[in-house]
Amino acid sequence: MQIDLHLHTSASDGTSDPMELVEEISDMGIGVFAIADHDTTANVEKTAALAKQRGLGFIAATEISAFYDGKIFHILGYGCDIDHVYLKEILQYNQSVWASIDISRIEWVGQRDSRVDAQEFFSYSYEPSRGGWPSLNYLIDKGIVGNMQEYFMTQTDVVLDENFADLADVTKAIAQSGGRAFLAHPAYSKDKNEKFMPAGRLDEVVKMGIAGIECYTIYNASKEEENHYLAYAKERGLLISGGSDYHGKFIAQRKLGVPHVTAQMLQSDWYQELMR
Repeated sequence: MQIDLHLHTSASDGTSDPMELVEEISDMGIGVFAIADHDTTANVEKTAALAKQRGLGFIAATEISAFYDGKIFHILGYGCDIDHVYLKEILQYNQSVWASIDISRIEWVGQRDSRVDAQEFFSYSYEPSRGGWPSLNYLIDKGIVGNMQEYFMTQTDVVLDENFADLADVTKAIAQSGGRAFLAHPAYSKDKNEKFMPAGRLDEVVKMGIAGIECYTIYNASKEEENHYLAYAKERGLLISGGSDYHGKFIAQRKLGVPHVTAQMLQSDWYQELMR
């Protein structure tokens, strides 16, 4: 059975609403999936109901931004009670950080381009099905940038306060809400000159309350990197996960169900305990 445990919807930076995504998943023949929007669970309940109607296995999740030792890590919280007070506090805090980052980017561009008005941005809104985030879509609508790549290329010197929730607090919130914390795509947080995140640094992160590693991901630069994380997880007795990090049309090169992950590849049925 094929699974995909890392999907995004229009609740964060994906383009698909719950109905569209469930239809795509059903058409692909994916039997179990998880919605893991960035620092929000807004589309979890609706997606869960639609999945149940289609007879699909569904896991409530969120991808939480976490700060540790000067780096940003993404933590997948699987099977959380989305109404848990502490979890909601963490997500709300991170949403405020994202809002501050957006404002900082707009103010930085506004100092260099008169077409950008920070006050105008405060009242800006856009159709969520576009994907992305507010500052990106605002700059696209203003004709400043044409896509996500240009957005980042034109802001290489911007200084941001990315003080997301502390990693230990994130894993604690996931645990207290009845979920399991997985390190998402470790390659995202490795140093640029590294082939993969070394075991020593993984140990530091894992001791903060990580139950598993997302080993199957498009972030891996090679099969060697994938095997590195798989071997690490097996040696440490950690759970294994995988997913496409699908964002719909927003990031066209990421395809639903790629990499192809099966239940057998996870080497345990941990996910079954968390299915709704």
